[in-house]
Amino acid sequence: MERNKVISIMLFILALSISILTTPPKTSITYDEALYIDIARNLASGLSNFTYQGVYMMYRPPLYPYTLSIFYRIFEYGAHLTIARLISSLFYALTSILVYSFVIELFGDKKRALLASLFYIFNPLAFAMSSRALVHSEFTFFYTLSLFFLYKGRKNGEKPYIYLSFLSAGLAILTRYTGLSIVGVIFAYLYLVEHWEWMKRREYYIGIAVLALTLLPWLYMGHTYYGGVFRPFTVASRVVTLDKPSSAFEYLSLVTKALSMTFIGLMILGFVKQRKDERGWLLLSWAFIGLMGILTVVHKEVRFLTFLSPVMAIYAEEGIYFLYELSIKFKPSISARTKSIILLILLLLLLIPKIPNALEYKTEEWDSVNYQETGVLTYIRAHYNVTRIMVSPRMYTLAGFFFPEAEVDQIITYPKMKRGIVNGYYDIIVYKEGDLLWEEIESSDKYILTKEFYGGKFKVFIRKS
Repeated sequence: MERNKVISIMLFILALSISILTTPPKTSITYDEALYIDIARNLASGLSNFTYQGVYMMYRPPLYPYTLSIFYRIFEYGAHLTIARLISSLFYALTSILVYSFVIELFGDKKRALLASLFYIFNPLAFAMSSRALVHSEFTFFYTLSLFFLYKGRKNGEKPYIYLSFLSAGLAILTRYTGLSIVGVIFAYLYLVEHWEWMKRREYYIGIAVLALTLLPWLYMGHTYYGGVFRPFTVASRVVTLDKPSSAFEYLSLVTKALSMTFIGLMILGFVKQRKDERGWLLLSWAFIGLMGILTVVHKEVRFLTFLSPVMAIYAEEGIYFLYELSIKFKPSISARTKSIILLILLLLLLIPKIPNALEYKTEEWDSVNYQETGVLTYIRAHYNVTRIMVSPRMYTLAGFFFPEAEVDQIITYPKMKRGIVNGYYDIIVYKEGDLLWEEIESSDKYILTKEFYGGKFKVFIRKS
């Protein structure tokens, strides 16, 4: 078997194994994870049923829920979380191969390609998202694939790859709406390497048409079910704007903490090493426009930068090679074996510390998220039959995950919710300390407090018989 294929298979097995072996506990489910699974379950019963609790949720990107829904048609509810996490692990492993192939295409060097792939695998952001039921692994794959096809097609003059690039760009946008930044990356790269000459070639116009056709079914659904062709994008933008704002400086400090100063330093060295050629302009467009696309958003989370982990890995690999080339300049006559030893030492010194750093970020920031909420809902599922349940707002999608056939409402001050409490409409009410409507629950005389969790932080009420 060809050596590249062997290395690719080994990287795939390594990435997939690491991701599966470090899968979070079942008690760790985020609000977004539960919502994607809730939507996917409904899609399994109808291709246009992009809803949760009867409400269209098209401000969420569609590709990941649709991917899940393929398998949810076959498997029962109990396997749905595992399936969602395995799909993320699969895309994470596929991206490790893609990074390897991309670097070979860029530099024609297997050692550098292997280094870059390892830096991707142990990037704390990519690693933490690799086994979450979130869009990031799938999004990273299609975003990177688009740029890989673009570079390969343009470099080798192969038009089909150009078309595949725009198809992948469309899939990236449908996986996460911030994927719109890839349009800026593509055209910035083309402008930097060709100025306006690229506009004289038909393949790019065909590519734009392919991109439009890829988005068309979703735009049509937006028009049919959501009140407008572009309404999914505008509502998504509004939702992000309404969320907790964060400054660019605070955000970058959090990113630096997650990645470590060593990794940031290597990326800076890798950036310095680049020349003003096709490769350099591609990496610059990819990193800069992708980063600006996140920094300009009002609400920012560290995980939002996961899609840039491949270009981070390439820059880090280039940083190691910068140090490697610098070290052998002092004695250029050394043997090939000694050069390999120098490269291995640099790898051990600069990559190996990334492994505990990636594990620490994953376990501290993600593996214990929402364990209290899931503990409460697990108890309820084990002890009660639920057809109508009211929960704290942050448990809204989690309740749908645990009780897929139930009607779920939030504890918010809407007339419907107040009437439901007063009239004893709900089988169960889960109240979290600080929620609204406490007086209504306490004075309704329709519910009995049956259990408290975590020192009274959560209270479970059941309807009187």
